Amino acid sequence: MSTLPRSVIPASQIEDDGYDWFKRHDAIAERVKQRKYQLVLLGASMFHYWEGDRPGFGEYGTEAWNETMTQYNVLNLGFGFDRTQNMLWRLEHGELDGQTPDLIILHGGNNLKQTSNYPGDTPEEAAEGLIAVLKKLRELCPDAELLYLTFRNEPLIAQMNEGVRTFIKTENNMTFFDCAADFYNSDNTLNTALFLGDKCHLNNDGYRVLIKALSPRFAKLQSK
Repeated sequence: MSTLPRSVIPASQIEDDGYDWFKRHDAIAERVKQRKYQLVLLGASMFHYWEGDRPGFGEYGTEAWNETMTQYNVLNLGFGFDRTQNMLWRLEHGELDGQTPDLIILHGGNNLKQTSNYPGDTPEEAAEGLIAVLKKLRELCPDAELLYLTFRNEPLIAQMNEGVRTFIKTENNMTFFDCAADFYNSDNTLNTALFLGDKCHLNNDGYRVLIKALSPRFAKLQSK
């Protein structure tokens, strides 16, 4: 009898990333009862802090967000340090209830990361978690275009992404979108000018590059 990897078993907050996880979840679950959204961002800190929703922390990408993203009707379901099981839990507890978005973008998760609270997943286990999230999104929003976004090419991430890519090839209205080439130099080193000092999170220039890469997808959305 096979055992499911922890990455596909819904779970609430695992890590403390400097914000009230349950308060953010409850606020979003209430927000989706009030209006419909055309664009959904689902992921971890890369999306969460893009629009500046992290009081007391340094600037991420708010300037780039305000330049472009505010013209769209966006529901940001990014939660700092979330893993796929956290995303699944949130989706099962109302964060997309009743929504009919045109486009949902899924990015990352921290399943490969090992902490004192979590042993980390293998690339194969992490891929299974991302696939489970894509399946859940399809269940909740059957008509939405689903886009899996990646822009890092480190070996473990590439290995994880290959599993996701293989799954997406079998699905309709689902896209594997790799724009890593926009974030690396010609010698395949990371273009650190597009990242914060941690070399993990994008700065405003990095978000502008990301927005440019996604602009053909955004062009399909009607301005609100």
